[in-house]
Amino acid sequence: FVVANREVIRELRALRRLMLRYAPLNDQRTAAFFLSLGHYDSLLRRARETFRQRWLELRDALNHYLPTAIVSTPAKGGTAYWVRGSEGLDVGALAEEAARRGILIEPVGHYYAGDDAAPRNCFRMGITNLPLDMIRPGVARLAALIREAGPEAPVRLEDAGGEWLTGDALKCALSGARLLHRTIYGDPCTIDLMPDGRMVGKAGHQDEDCDSGRWWVEGELWFRQWRTWSWGERAGFYTVIDGDHIKWFNSRRVLVDSAVLQRAVAR
Repeated sequence: FVVANREVIRELRALRRLMLRYAPLNDQRTAAFFLSLGHYDSLLRRARETFRQRWLELRDALNHYLPTAIVSTPAKGGTAYWVRGSEGLDVGALAEEAARRGILIEPVGHYYAGDDAAPRNCFRMGITNLPLDMIRPGVARLAALIREAGPEAPVRLEDAGGEWLTGDALKCALSGARLLHRTIYGDPCTIDLMPDGRMVGKAGHQDEDCDSGRWWVEGELWFRQWRTWSWGERAGFYTVIDGDHIKWFNSRRVLVDSAVLQRAVAR
């Protein structure tokens, strides 16, 4: 497709006619039948829904496995995500090692006019040829690799500061609390922890993405389980409260997420 002055278009058409003549008439007639019978519209609808499912799966997987390690360019659709890691992340080395492990990411230097303008800690992840069921495990392996290769040492529970709460003290601290944070793609997210164990989450600038679930405490761990968010899976975390911040640590006692904590919200 070319957008230009009429004179340019006229000359380009003449050049094309001299160089290539015309597309074969049988090809043109086949394409015309394909369009007139509605197959092209059906193809676009199927492709749009397929890409939408993959795009959301990639978005949710990045947000689930790498909430403290990356940010993503805010977007509402497309076939790729632009992802930015910490300042010292070497995307070139990361891409090479990821490829050896069967994960393909794309450094973005060739999208910029010069090497100095390109962010060295940024890469793209596309979904055009990626089966839906491969997205989540691939992102999980990529997250492990980023934590291994990242320039910053992971924050461990023993070095977190604040107060590590367990049992009844943890339950009392979170009962009726509200948690505020942002997704990796920039949307605000609010989670209300009801005293009766219910949990309500709202994400987006107009609360367009909502879910509910339950939370509870077992011994040293705080547990949560959403209906659909995080694939509806049960997950438990060690929990540290540091002033007005809450920090969650996985079974290896490594920081995996954090939020602003508002206690005892009136309802």
